[in-house]
Amino acid sequence: MGNTGPESTVPPAVSGVSGGRLRRAGGDAGQGRVVRTCAGCGRKAAKHELVRFVAPNGVLARSQKGAGRGVYTCTRLSCFERAASRRAFSRTLRRSVRVDPELARFYTERDANG
Repeated sequence: MGNTGPESTVPPAVSGVSGGRLRRAGGDAGQGRVVRTCAGCGRKAAKHELVRFVAPNGVLARSQKGAGRGVYTCTRLSCFERAASRRAFSRTLRRSVRVDPELARFYTERDANG
């Protein structure tokens, strides 16, 4: 005979599952918000709270909007430095990336301006 247990009544597309990933309603950053992970500290936060970087030519650059794969850090200098020292930018972007030390100025200027 066929399976008559509760498993046989589950529809093929289960609510909350998309592309093999389970998505929790609410999450850490609130319901309906896009959540990203800091490459430096691993904290999950709403996308607008983080700084996005891309490397279209193999050189890391800030870009809030841009085509292609991006990597995010918190707005703290320590997160940027940690991601750079642990090669998290290259790992996340899936390519060798040169990190210009001048990018750290964004964090120090931001702190100086409040």
